[in-house]
Amino acid sequence: VMESLAFDVISKWEGSDPETLNGYLERIGLNHSEISSGPSFEQMKRLVMSQLKSVPFETLDTHFGIRVSLNLNSLYEKIVVNRRGGFCFEVVALFAWLLHKLSYRVRLVLANVWRNEIPNFHGTPTHLFILASCPLEDTTWLLDVGFGDAP
Repeated sequence: VMESLAFDVISKWEGSDPETLNGYLERIGLNHSEISSGPSFEQMKRLVMSQLKSVPFETLDTHFGIRVSLNLNSLYEKIVVNRRGGFCFEVVALFAWLLHKLSYRVRLVLANVWRNEIPNFHGTPTHLFILASCPLEDTTWLLDVGFGDAP
């Protein structure tokens, strides 16, 4: 249910115009001409690496008691306009929107982060990642642009 709801929200976001898309690409150090060839594995690698280099994992709002919003307008304002980062749910949701606008098929997936110190951990999912694929390829990629220990 979350998968289809999240995709519905991402695909119908009112901020989905060319200026918004170009603003996001600029935020991660790319321009539209660099990714205009259409969805591909090489383009996906470039998008992911640009995202990881440009948008940090950060949880400053929670430390200052600021309520976190997962509304895409709020996320765009925070991450693109104000040039901040966010925690996994924030950066992954906005990146999923970018991929969708660039014609990738995206699915948001809830997960837990497994740690050796806690064997057999089964709790409420606390992490979010993306399964993405190109319309003309059968390969699906697991993308995690929201983990705090990224390269």
